Amino acid sequence: MISFKPLLLSLLVLAPISPVYARDAVVVGKTYPIAEPDALLEMEQRAAAVNWEEVIGKKDFSSYRPKDLHYLPKAKKSRAFTVDLTYAVPEDIRDKAGLVAYPAGYRFNPLEVISLPNTLVFLNGKDKEQLAWFKASPLWEDISVMVILTDGDIAKLSQSMERPLYFLTDVLAHRLNLSAVPSVVKQKGKLLEVREYAAN
Repeated sequence: MISFKPLLLSLLVLAPISPVYARDAVVVGKTYPIAEPDALLEMEQRAAAVNWEEVIGKKDFSSYRPKDLHYLPKAKKSRAFTVDLTYAVPEDIRDKAGLVAYPAGYRFNPLEVISLPNTLVFLNGKDKEQLAWFKASPLWEDISVMVILTDGDIAKLSQSMERPLYFLTDVLAHRLNLSAVPSVVKQKGKLLEVREYAAN
């Protein structure tokens, strides 16, 4: 059987090498240097030139609370329970053609098609014991944890915790059946697990 490998190697070694130069490229039409300024650099320069204290004013955000802020009492004992997010459609939902896409009574659990990417931690930001509990827990180091407050100075706490914070609203509190803080919510299969902790 004839081997073609030595023949191929010989052809590659003996083949003439023709250098390719950039001067071989063809330029069609006249070219011009870029005259527009860098957009990102321009935004940075304009932002640096603004006196943000005058724009925002020396407003005190420590007293800010949303209208639907939901307050929760401190947990007296630790406990755990699950929450089923399954929702029943109250009436027929029709498509553009008028046909029933989802009949009344149709049940849907969003956790069957999506997953909750974050662990949710609910705290009273004014309670030093709850804040100390959170800082001492493994949750403090977990960047995927979303902290939601029932009270407290959200701007000051966000700066000290080095993470964005949110306020608990009535709708979310009722949907998760929350009744006390601190609470931790995680997904467990097709359900949510809520754990309340006696922080003291």
